[in-house]
Amino acid sequence: MTHDELLEWSRRAVEWALHYHKGLRDRAVQAQVAYGATGAQLPGSAPETPESMAQIFADFEAIVPDAMTPLAASAQELADAIAKIGSCEIVTPPALSLFTFHYRDDAATQALLSRINDDGRVYLTQTRHKGQFVIRVQVGQFDCTRDDVMM
Repeated sequence: MTHDELLEWSRRAVEWALHYHKGLRDRAVQAQVAYGATGAQLPGSAPETPESMAQIFADFEAIVPDAMTPLAASAQELADAIAKIGSCEIVTPPALSLFTFHYRDDAATQALLSRINDDGRVYLTQTRHKGQFVIRVQVGQFDCTRDDVMM
């Protein structure tokens, strides 16, 4: 691939992302495909010969956008489960696949975040929302399953 070709495909990728982002409000936020459906569309192994960028981009456009919405359903289910835990409050409800929650007070929330991250199975981050320390949850791994999210 030449530098000019790289620049052209980079522009196309940015244009796709901008178009996708502009249309987010028109897309369903609940899962439109079953868990595992995206993986079933992928080949079992890498191609034997190089594929053109046009083919790679076409595959991306055909598979990835629909794979993004199940993450939102997983995030909503996880937020619902967390909300049922005593002293937990969903601070910002799921927007696509991102939400935040608080546990008791700032110190308890920070301690909970440390325990979760020290476990090593997931990594969560923190932020402040209206001055309150909150744990930020982003369900964002395309190949994660419901079982991964709800572990």
